[in-house]
Amino acid sequence: MAAKFYGTLDPNGGQTLIGGDSGLHQTILNNSAVITLGDAVKTDANGNIVLAGAGGPFLGFVTDILKNGASIRDAASLDTYTAESDNETVDKVYCMVDVSRKSLWSLPQDGTAGTTVNSNERGAYIDFVAASDELDEDTATRTRATSGQCTTFGADQDDSTRLVVAINESELISAI
Repeated sequence: MAAKFYGTLDPNGGQTLIGGDSGLHQTILNNSAVITLGDAVKTDANGNIVLAGAGGPFLGFVTDILKNGASIRDAASLDTYTAESDNETVDKVYCMVDVSRKSLWSLPQDGTAGTTVNSNERGAYIDFVAASDELDEDTATRTRATSGQCTTFGADQDDSTRLVVAINESELISAI
């Protein structure tokens, strides 16, 4: 289960979305990529979008999947899209990504919330699991030098098995 948008720390509201099939905000999906709304993604060495994986800076969270400016989704699943093997050069399906460090997202964990350094409380740092759709509870830390891909803001008030997080290690302000 991928991330869900939870809210924003910005008093004026709103997410910061980027996306497109060309130019400055290009976010074309990597060939054969399987992307689900809410997945954490990063830019690969070729400039295409892939799952963020565990550890390291990431771009943000997927909010939509598009082709030629129109939203598209697989018929089998309204939330997941599998890119064709030639997507980078032919189809150029891309995603919209929320890159704001002020956006709050609710994600499930792979373990019991709060087991490691009170990960269910505000102020911990935590990484994703390799699939980028859950937080790795074992990686939670409160050591600033160690850091983590996300900063925690506590348990989701609607579902205590999920944590509310914001981007901590942004590829937009870190080395990729």
